[in-house]
Amino acid sequence: MSQAVPALPEDLYEEIVAYLWADIPTLKACSLASRTTTLVAQRLLFGTVVLRPARNLLREQYMPVAGDLGGTSADFGQLLARRPHIGSYVRSILIVNDVVERGEGKESRYHL
Repeated sequence: MSQAVPALPEDLYEEIVAYLWADIPTLKACSLASRTTTLVAQRLLFGTVVLRPARNLLREQYMPVAGDLGGTSADFGQLLARRPHIGSYVRSILIVNDVVERGEGKESRYHL
């Protein structure tokens, strides 16, 4: 009969996942792997939140690409409604506000 693998101390899992801070796909996987890795991965994933306008208002160079983590404030609000604990992980918010002003052929840029 095989023996069970002993559990590692929780702080060791935290240390391991912390080394992945720049590897977003792996952090996403860790957030789904186990309760221990979920909390650490979510802290890293949501430490900085990027909010952007709706796609139809964005200038072309700021259009999100597949896998882009930036979302609208409405998207983030819905996430917080479902998972309020995520709000406590946010340390900074970046707001991308580079929109095309439509009408009468003029184009304006707004930055925050």
